[in-house]
Amino acid sequence: MSYLVVARKYRPKNFSEIVGQGHITTTLINAINDDRVAHAYLFSGPRGVGKTTMARILSKSLNCQKGPTINPCNSCSNCKEIDDSINLDVLEIDGASNRGIEEIRTLQENTRYAPGRGNYKIYIIDEVHMLTKPAFNALLKTLEEPPKHVIFIFATTEPHEIPMTVLSRCQRFNFKRLSVPEIEGKLKEISKKENISIEDTAIRLIARQADGSLRDAESMLDQLFTYSETKISVVEVRKVYGFVEEELYFSLTDAIKEKDEKKILSIVDTVFNRGYDMEEFISGYIKHLRKIFLLCNNVEISDLSEEELQKYSKLKESFSSFTLLQMLNRLSLAIRKMKNSTLARVVLEIELLTLSKLGDVMQINELIRKIEQMKENAPEHLIQEENTKYEIENIHDTAIESNEFTIKTLWNKLIKKVEIERRPLAAILYNASPISLKNEVLTIHMKEHNSFLHEQLEQNGGKKLIEEILSATTGKKMQIKITEDKGKQKKSKSKSDGRNKGKLENHEMVKKAQEILKAKIVKER
Repeated sequence: MSYLVVARKYRPKNFSEIVGQGHITTTLINAINDDRVAHAYLFSGPRGVGKTTMARILSKSLNCQKGPTINPCNSCSNCKEIDDSINLDVLEIDGASNRGIEEIRTLQENTRYAPGRGNYKIYIIDEVHMLTKPAFNALLKTLEEPPKHVIFIFATTEPHEIPMTVLSRCQRFNFKRLSVPEIEGKLKEISKKENISIEDTAIRLIARQADGSLRDAESMLDQLFTYSETKISVVEVRKVYGFVEEELYFSLTDAIKEKDEKKILSIVDTVFNRGYDMEEFISGYIKHLRKIFLLCNNVEISDLSEEELQKYSKLKESFSSFTLLQMLNRLSLAIRKMKNSTLARVVLEIELLTLSKLGDVMQINELIRKIEQMKENAPEHLIQEENTKYEIENIHDTAIESNEFTIKTLWNKLIKKVEIERRPLAAILYNASPISLKNEVLTIHMKEHNSFLHEQLEQNGGKKLIEEILSATTGKKMQIKITEDKGKQKKSKSKSDGRNKGKLENHEMVKKAQEILKAKIVKER
């Protein structure tokens, strides 16, 4: 007698045996009990979650010799033939192989004939989205008004590929992915019936790797039954399927947190030497980091054991949510890079080393907050020093005494009016920054000496024009003062660097900046 694989041997035969699709079984049971069975159903969802199995059970319920019934006997000739896919009243059609208009026309011709021994003639079309557009169009009329003895059951993994004209004529049921605990329960039940011992951690690992597909999990379990005749351990599961040890991910996370480049490269070397698939390694690490991210945001993870939860909880303080999001994003993009690269290992090393540097990146709002804190604590006269090496980018609006204007609004008005009166002068002012407004004197700062500006101001009456515009705008007699950065002295670089560094280290504002930003002074390059 030929061997029957686990997925077929333990395929559910009644609605009560279906795992994880209670919302669908309840509806179908009520439809049978209330005699409200529709003429067309669409079962959609990912692979291995029970779409075709549900279609067969519904067919048995309707065509059982003791039915229609919600509990098919599974012993009459109709039930047995449906289970074996040889019943003449229940036809299973592969949409990928019978996708043309001619096949659909043949199907339409056959719908005219009454069922042989059952109550209904049932057509189960798997992967129905593979039908051609003409085939769908040919099916529409029959689908909308089929003979009373005909029922269509469509199954698909891609419902978005099906025309709306077909969807609107079906009752649609969406099958969900099975949870890890649901798959674990089914695998434990099968192992018990097969009298094969398997560790709980091994079953949990299989359930996680199945990604919601019970059929995939059963296929993996079947292979393990063949591999080991004694107790199946988690080590054997990893050995057979090449799953990466979770401890390797924890070690990598610690190395990234500690910015240990040598350890990161050593882990990549381990992954390469053990023959792990690089893309699967990154996919597994993405799932690992996602768990940390969920715990950082106080989201419960149901499939973690108590021991695993403790280990992950220790890591949630190691990274901010923002950093974890950056890490997840970079790793997702890295998978694409590796698919298009002949140097997958190098790409992996670069990405993981980059992750170790992400902690040095500061969010812009945090940087602005620290700069604001620096400015609040800085002595006011330091802002106006002519030889300062700091460029003032953002200025608090300071109100002019007894006037509603602020330094920013006054500067904007000045630029607009100067642009009308003298465009070349306005072009120069665009590169200047207002830094103070006191005692009717507006001080502006130029980053470097500009001889053209001085020509415009002194010889061509530009200074007088600016002061007249300021006075007319504020209603006060205004003056303008210009400061510039002094040019760099081109002396011995080493001596100059030493003197400048010494000045900076003793500078009060620089000391404060170092304290707040935890920074250090380096040589300019």
